[in-house]
Amino acid sequence: MTDRVDLFDIYNLGDIPQEIREWLSKDCFADEIISLFRLAGDRKLTTDEIVVAHYRKFVQGTGNPPRTKKQITAKLYRLCRDQKSPVEFVDGKKGTYRLKEEAIEEELATTEGVK
Repeated sequence: MTDRVDLFDIYNLGDIPQEIREWLSKDCFADEIISLFRLAGDRKLTTDEIVVAHYRKFVQGTGNPPRTKKQITAKLYRLCRDQKSPVEFVDGKKGTYRLKEEAIEEELATTEGVK
């Protein structure tokens, strides 16, 4: 685990006050998908699992329109291609993704600090 903080990391805004977060031009859809991976922890997720989880968490009962599997797949692909993103492809498993190891360690450190 590293103690070095990336000052430019826009994927982890836990230390940024809500007032400042509102000023940022962020990709809310990417944030939603990343939050699903953070909920899953070190579990690998398939595209289908992400589609279902996204619907249950961000669409059901909210009035928000559902995202298509194609939209979610495209966003996952772009997240995995972005070096700063905490999400990566699982080698040898088509349509399967996970949090990068360093993102899991960071999540655990944050959780331990809350206790």
